[in-house]
Amino acid sequence: MVLSLFYRLNSGSRPTGVDYGLSYDIMKESEMVIAQVLRAFNNPSELKFRTLRGKSDILFAVFLPWAIEDYERRLTPCQNMGTPSNESRLRQDFPPLFTAKNGQLLPLQEEPCIVVDSCGIIILWYMPSSLSTKRNVSSVNVSYISILTERPIFQDIMNENIQILNGLFRQSLEATKVPCRRERGYKVPGTTLTSPGNMSFSPCWFNRAYRLSVSTSLRGWPRKPGIRYLREDRDSLCILGAVLSLIHPIAAKRGLAIMDGIAKGTIKNEATNSLDEARSVWSSPFTAISIISNRDTELHRDGKGFAPFYDLITTVGYYTGGRFEVPGIGLRFKYDPGTIMGLCGKVLGHSVAEVDGDRFCVVQYFHRKVLEGIHSDLSRHRDIRDWMRVQDFIDLVTPEVKLDY
Repeated sequence: MVLSLFYRLNSGSRPTGVDYGLSYDIMKESEMVIAQVLRAFNNPSELKFRTLRGKSDILFAVFLPWAIEDYERRLTPCQNMGTPSNESRLRQDFPPLFTAKNGQLLPLQEEPCIVVDSCGIIILWYMPSSLSTKRNVSSVNVSYISILTERPIFQDIMNENIQILNGLFRQSLEATKVPCRRERGYKVPGTTLTSPGNMSFSPCWFNRAYRLSVSTSLRGWPRKPGIRYLREDRDSLCILGAVLSLIHPIAAKRGLAIMDGIAKGTIKNEATNSLDEARSVWSSPFTAISIISNRDTELHRDGKGFAPFYDLITTVGYYTGGRFEVPGIGLRFKYDPGTIMGLCGKVLGHSVAEVDGDRFCVVQYFHRKVLEGIHSDLSRHRDIRDWMRVQDFIDLVTPEVKLDY
């Protein structure tokens, strides 16, 4: 998937003689994702203020009064959630737009939007309803689940493919002490159609000996569940990777350069031989993917990430009542199946509440140490353009797509 495909699809044109080799269904699904990206960005000018609109209290665009780079500098390199006193000082120096008081809830955002800091850096993309019903079912009334005696047939692509990992989810719980499972947010095994748990994949991260290696989940060809999942869900991961190429092209280019280097052998990987043909099914520009099944997540920052680059978070499944909260900016987001979020997760604390039903979260991200270890220029001097700015997006899609921004 390439940048030109996305904005030319949206404008209804294609370069003469170019064949992207994509099926009609993939093209239409790409159009659907493009529409939500543009809806998130392309808001009428009168809505570009920190105000609520109408009785539904829906925010369309959010501008923060502080700079994300200043906020980041107040954090330690691997800081998750700091002490209460440190977090309190952060809130005082970098006040959120809204604060929940006396048991009240933060404002709920339901429409696509972006969150922009005082320097024009886009720190969050919110894109609900971005996936087709074929790729992911819409939010449904899940009360019928309780009367089912057998697992229903998963007919939508992403949910069906995630079932390949069900055994690995169970194994991941075995490594967790039983009393701690619920404390860590996992639903009680047996109460969900798919086992709670999580699984991570990476063709290049540092092992305990601090040597660049492939994750054990990708070793073994071709029958290992992790390999099967990547092969079967390749189109979905391609579409999601292409979303990154739109909302943060610099991050996408750096990630693809790493994947290309591994494939060509220019980047030395201790476990390259064990990766075998799995290289051919890794279709994401990110250096790591985590699949989280049936878990609500307490407030946290992603300490291993790279601050200027987004985590791409996609939620799928059969559930209702999903909410994604970012207290640092003072907002909640409706988090129904098919939602895609791009978030500076290393800097912004975020949490996900429990839902009624089965929920799976596909989190794609960059390991900071991998980026700095391979692209040594990142550790010596950070290019100011590593952060994605409003003007960067305008430059990317104009004049192929008309923007009102």
